[in-house]
Order: sequence, then structure tokens, then C-alpha cells
Amino acid sequence: MSVNSIQIIKARFPRLSPVLCFLLLFLVAVAGRAQSDPPPVLKMGWLSNQLQVSILNAPTGRVYQIQRRSSLDNSTNWTPYLLTVPGQTNFTVTPQTNSRQFFRAFLVPQSLPQILSFTASPATLPTNGTVTLHWSVAGATAVSLNNGIGDVTGATSRVASVTGTRTFTLTASNSLGFVTNQATVVVGSLPAEDSGRFVSFVSPIGGQHFLPPGFVRVFAAAKDPAVDTNFPIDGKGGNAARVQFIVDNEVVAEMDGLDAEYWVFHAALTNLPPGAHVLRVRAFYDSPSEILDSDPVTITVDAPPTYAQVLNLTQDLVLSGSQSLQMAGTNTPGGRVRINGNGFRIRTSGTWTGHFTLRYADVVGLGKLNDGLLAMDVTTTAPLTFENCNLDGCGKLAFTVNGTATASISSNEFRCNTLVPLSQYPDETYGDLSSYPALQLLGDSTGQKLYRANNMGAGWLRLTGVSHWTIGGDTDADGNVFIGPRVGIMLENGSDHITVRRNYSRHVYFGGWSQGNNFELGASDDNVLVEHNVVRDSSWAVRDVACEFRYNLVLGAGHQWMWITGNNAFVHHNIFAGGDADVTGIWLIYSPQNVRFYNNTIDGLNQTAGPSALNVDEAATADVQSCAFLNMHSPVMVDFPGATNLINVGHNSFYNPQAGSLQNYADNSHPATDIGGLNAQVNPAYTNPTNAVGIDDVAVWARTTTTRQILELYRARYTPKPGSPLIDAGHGGNGNDIGAVGAGVASPDDQFGILAP
Repeated sequence: MSVNSIQIIKARFPRLSPVLCFLLLFLVAVAGRAQSDPPPVLKMGWLSNQLQVSILNAPTGRVYQIQRRSSLDNSTNWTPYLLTVPGQTNFTVTPQTNSRQFFRAFLVPQSLPQILSFTASPATLPTNGTVTLHWSVAGATAVSLNNGIGDVTGATSRVASVTGTRTFTLTASNSLGFVTNQATVVVGSLPAEDSGRFVSFVSPIGGQHFLPPGFVRVFAAAKDPAVDTNFPIDGKGGNAARVQFIVDNEVVAEMDGLDAEYWVFHAALTNLPPGAHVLRVRAFYDSPSEILDSDPVTITVDAPPTYAQVLNLTQDLVLSGSQSLQMAGTNTPGGRVRINGNGFRIRTSGTWTGHFTLRYADVVGLGKLNDGLLAMDVTTTAPLTFENCNLDGCGKLAFTVNGTATASISSNEFRCNTLVPLSQYPDETYGDLSSYPALQLLGDSTGQKLYRANNMGAGWLRLTGVSHWTIGGDTDADGNVFIGPRVGIMLENGSDHITVRRNYSRHVYFGGWSQGNNFELGASDDNVLVEHNVVRDSSWAVRDVACEFRYNLVLGAGHQWMWITGNNAFVHHNIFAGGDADVTGIWLIYSPQNVRFYNNTIDGLNQTAGPSALNVDEAATADVQSCAFLNMHSPVMVDFPGATNLINVGHNSFYNPQAGSLQNYADNSHPATDIGGLNAQVNPAYTNPTNAVGIDDVAVWARTTTTRQILELYRARYTPKPGSPLIDAGHGGNGNDIGAVGAGVASPDDQFGILAP
């Protein structure tokens, strides 16, 4: 075996006793290293009568030969002692008793072979058949395949017959050793989940479109409950051993479980050609060995259109003085306009007085992937118009609207291939593991501003210290759709005069990432109204409520459905359904005062596993009236620490027979106006109770299913049948029923799911 002719490190070790040694280090430059790189150092130390040796400042991934001899006489030959593996920088020397020994380390010029790629095409066969194996290898003198194939040195592909799912192992070797890689072909179909293991797309969802050059970010969850979380290190664990990302039945990317964020895996796919593409995620599990396939997702890369105008950025576009950016295309063939960002940004400077108008524009490649910087940063006192635009492969946007300016951000698609960082933690304060909003709205404008009819596929909408914004609107067309990783709406810094109406927001969340947020309402109660929305999934679907929150459907409690944190919050006529609710269902936290919690339906869908359905915390005070609690596994429905927490309570119903021995109230009380006797469980007799969610996200994204239609569906499910004990049994009379949906005598407050198109 030949070694580098330059001696790197040499150490003399006379063996005098288990505790005495003499160490001499010679530091010599390593061939091929930059002059600025620190030289390698051979570091030695005793541990349990053995010499622990480390190579510091070692070139990445290279191999060393460790040699020794017993005399300093140059005529005495060095003899090989140890050959490290690539990347090994720590090893153990066992000294000979009562001997003098010298050691040196040489950087071996050769490396182990590299398998640059190894795939089976196609990745899946419907029945037994043939598969073509493709590989690319560097630095190998011999290459072989298992499964009876044998030597394939000099070849780059091989056709093989398969009967049943088969894993092929490619072995590449040279004088230093060998490396292996595997490729699997699946015959038939595989499930997406089994015994608690599952694999699923987070993003994209079916039906989403992308512009050339076909850049798509893929996020997937592949969970293995048999693998402990935070193992082998914090931030890891709970995941499949590896996943493959498959496009049109070909493996295009792979991620090892050691690189996943708990059980969240991701890849960036580039240069997908125009046309429809079928995506799938394949997860590989160990102990026991198993393969699962996600459900397929079909996306489309649109053919390159003809544009009326194209702006190609060759540097950052900085608007100053009275310079305007006004590109207004049309909704006609060849009428759209396009901005090619080419990694650059658009921003305004100083006291800019121009106008900003983009209509029917495709905006591609503003900013850079994962850098977190603003790709578009516009501050204005003039009317702002941003309508009918597609944001494809762009970073974070920020619009600051001041004075009395109006704004319309309408009918845009913020696509799921946003460049903003999306990662383990929920905001920008966690370094490389941070996540960012797709769009931030700021400014002190008192003019009316609209954010409506938009689709957002990743990252959230943040409103900071603003007023007079309407998020959504009064018609089906006005509602915004948020579906994907880290989506939602965040109000912060005292945002006021805000209306959030008729939006659908699903934070696609299977755990793995920390602190899944959806509606973050900023504990703001100054003319904030949140009504007629569908809020679905996350750790806590709705948090920091201090406003009026009514006629909403909240689906999927991770830790909770809702935090109520502000004084005088008014939460009424909502349906909360499904999820784990492993901490509680609704949490009055941080001691809010005078909370009114009226006419809500809380349905665990026989899924919830937490200790309570409603938790009134510490010094909080609340009215809890006319609510229906059902299908919960909680031992206590309404939990509170003392007699003074509930100011008014009654007219509630409970139906949780599967919970066994339970208390409707933590103090075992029984308001006389409740349905049934002490701790009674009375069937509410709803029209169509079901555990099925019944929502197709693909149809919601395409706007063929609207928020109104979903709310109507749930109204029909939760309408009491004739003779139900809930009818006209709510507090206050006037036809008020118990729960979010009424029947019998009409009540003016019974508005859940009653909307005009």
C-alpha cells in the first residue's frame, strides 16, 4: 500500500510504566491543504492502560495509516499498525510492555471508493418484472451486485428480474476497502401506515401548480414510535431510518434519518419539466425492517407562457424618490407580466414617494433559499395594489403601509415553494432552526386595507402593530386559503380594528417540528373580530384569544384547541372537534378575567386523551353556559381550582360514556339547569354524528369547496334532532339551544354555518 511521502505527525512513546510517558510531537504541513488551514496534530493520553489517540485538524473524510517502530534508528523499518476509516480521528493504541515505541501518521493519498448514485428504475412495479439498476462510482477497482448478479466492474447499469419487492446492494472496492449502497424496487402497493408507523406528505398537496424552471420544496413526515425522541441527540429521533423522494416513479432524492428534524424530512427538487408529475415519499424502517409508501400527490409544472412584459433583475431593484414600480398585466392569453428575480430583491429607500402596483404578474426567484432576508420590502404612504400575482420560489415579503393609504392584497398565490426558512422552531429567533412568515404587514395606516382571496402554501401571514385590515371578507370568493407547513395568521403588537372572516387555515402538522401554531391572535381585544373560519390542526389551533371569537370550526387539538388569555374574551357558537388535546381542550391560561364561554360544542370524536375538556386556570374567572361536551376520554370535563373561578355556570350538557367514572365539574357540583342529574351523561341526539373530518384539501385549495360549504356541513352534523334535550334549553331563553347549532325556536345568535355565497 502506498502512502503520502510527506510525514504528517510523529510521536515517541517510551513505555516505562502505566502512568509515565514521554510525548514528542512533530507538526508537518499536509499535502493538499491550504496554507491557512491549521496543521494536523497527533494528540495522546492515557486511559485504562491504553493510549487514546486523536488526530486534530484532520482533512475531512480522508484515511490515515498509523505506523510504529521501536527504534529511532532510520535503518529500522516502520511497520503498519492501524488503517483508519474515512473520517475516523480517534483510535486506541495498546502499548507493548516495557518497550520504547514511536508512532507516526500518514495521510493516504487514495480514498475509499465513492458511490455517487445508485437507483432502481422504476422504483415501483405493479407486478413481477424487470428493473434497470443505474449507478455512478468513483475510485473503485471492482464493482459488484448481490442477488446473484456478481461482478459488474466497468458497467454503469444492469437489467435485473425481480419477483417481489427486492433490495439490491452495490459494492465498490479498492485497495483500501469497500463501500456499499442500496436500491430497492417495490413490487405491488404498500400502505402508508402500519402499527403506529406512518409516512405522509406535509407539502405540496395535490393540484398545486408551479412555474418553470420547476422548483418544488417537499416536506414529509415519516414517524416510527418505536424510536425514542431526542435519540441519539436532542432534535432527532422518532423517525424512519431514511426516506426517498420519488417523482414519476423514479427516486430523485434521499434523506437519512440522522439528518431529519425528528420525523420531518425534506428535499428541494429542481428543474422539473413542464407537465403533471406524481410525487411519493417512501420510508424505510429498521427493527423490524419495513417499507411504507405515502399516498401519491400530483402536481403540475405549467408550460412556459407568453408574457406581455418581462423584467429581469441583474441587481437589487431599489425604488427611490418618485420612482414607481407599476406592472399591470391582464387576465388574457399572453397578457400576464413576469419578474425574474434571479436571486435579487426589490425594496424601497428613504422617503420614497412612488407607487407600487403589481397585477397579473408571475414573480419568480426573488431572494435566496433559506437566507431569511426580505425578498420584497416596500414602505409607502400611497395606495398599494398587489393582485392576481403568483409568487413562485420567492423569499419573505413585507409591506409597510403608513398614513391614510389603502391597500389591496388580493387573489394572489403564495406558493409552497417559498424560499423562506421552514424548520424545527416557530419563529425567527432560533438560528438555523428558525421559521419565517411568507408575508408581513406593517405600518400605521388608518385607511381600509384588504387581504382577501389569497392562497398561501407555506409560512404564515403576520400583522404587526397594524389597524383596519380585513383578512377575508363577506363572500366565498373573499376567503383566504392557508394550507401547508407553518401556515396561519398571526396578530402581534396590539393590532386593532382587525376582522378575520371566512378563511380556511390548515397547518399540515404531524408533530415532529416544535410548537405548531395556526391562529395566533395576540391577546388583542380592541375591535378584533374572528368569525366564520375553519382552523385546522397544529399544537394549539387558536391561541392568545382576548377578542370575540364566534361561529368558527376548530379541528384537531394537538395540545389544545384554544388558549384564552385576555380579559373579557367572548368565545361563543363555535365547534371544537377531534385531535389529542393531551394537555386540555380549551385552556383559560394566565388568569384572564370575565371570560364568556357560551354555546360551544366540544366534541372529542373519541380521540382526545387529555385530563379535561375545559381548564379554567388559577385566578381566571369565567361564565361557562350552554355548552355541549361529548365524546371525550377526559376524567373531568370542566376543571377549575376553586369555587370563585366560575361566575355563572349552567345549561350545559355532557355525553362522555366512554370516559367511565368521571366528573362533569372538578368540584363534583351540579348546576340545576344542566341536562340530567349529577354527572349525568345524556345523548344530545345530533342529526349526523360522525368521526370523519370530511374535508378535501385539494378541493379547498382549488376553491371548488369553500369555507361556507364546510361550515354548512358541520351545521348539518350538529343540528339537534327533534326531541333532542338540547333544543331551547340554553341560557337566556329566546330560543337559545345548548351548543353551537340550534333547532326549534329561531334564535338571532344561532348563526354557525349560516352564510350567503
